[in-house]
Amino acid sequence: MGMEYGSYGGDVRDMILAQHVNDILRQVESLAAHPIKAECVDGVVYLRGKVETVRQMRFAEDVSRGLPGVRDVVNELNIYEPEESPLLRDLPPNLLMAKGPDREGNG
Repeated sequence: MGMEYGSYGGDVRDMILAQHVNDILRQVESLAAHPIKAECVDGVVYLRGKVETVRQMRFAEDVSRGLPGVRDVVNELNIYEPEESPLLRDLPPNLLMAKGPDREGNG
């Protein structure tokens, strides 16, 4: 009979699973530039950090959810404010005010 989460070894499995999720998310080109950190408790992955769009939030959750050993995903990711964005911080301020696709990934 295998060990259940919460018994001896659960913490080690959670650390290994969190490391695996973090490694995979860093390999995804659209997410690699963002400070996303996965933590794991009893097979439940908690995603924390910031991304550019709701689409990226959902994608990080979907990628994590599809990995072996993940029982559930709690998505606590936030969206950057425009002035915080690593992709936008070097743009002149007048360009940040320009109309374009909204931050939810529409348009």
